[in-house]
Amino acid sequence: MTVQSVVAAISDGAVYEMVTLSFGTPSSNPVIGEPAILAGADSGNGNLLVAQKATLPQAATLQSLSFYVTAAAGKLRLGLYDSTGPSGGPGKLLAAPPEITPVLGWNTIGVAATVLPIGDYWLAYFPSDNGLGFRNQQSGAAQWRALSYGAMPATFSASPVSIMTFFTPW
Repeated sequence: MTVQSVVAAISDGAVYEMVTLSFGTPSSNPVIGEPAILAGADSGNGNLLVAQKATLPQAATLQSLSFYVTAAAGKLRLGLYDSTGPSGGPGKLLAAPPEITPVLGWNTIGVAATVLPIGDYWLAYFPSDNGLGFRNQQSGAAQWRALSYGAMPATFSASPVSIMTFFTPW
């Protein structure tokens, strides 16, 4: 099995940020989201659980999650939810690596190998501190909810605080 990396964007609802997923796949490189570090800047999302929809075009085994940081502050949790929530929104937590203390640049966290079939997923991040800075861009669909910082919840929420869809013309 060859390990491949892909980059995906996740959002606070107004602007989008970068996350990388590493997959073990037999022979190709699945792509989810944006493969470049974005130009926009964001912060101020402490105690906000944020998820953005991403589509996996082929079956793969998730091996890690990464988050690009421009200003390190507090603690950070990442996760991957399925799309069994209301109207295909984030539902059940599929992967949640341990909490990290973020550093500048890419922060990569290994996860227990999780086999994912083709389909829609929700990439999530959950910072403890408003000072955590990252890159962003408006595109895709996002949901978020205010939540006291702690473990990633087993299910996202039947009633997120906000739902937004952005469309970026190509």
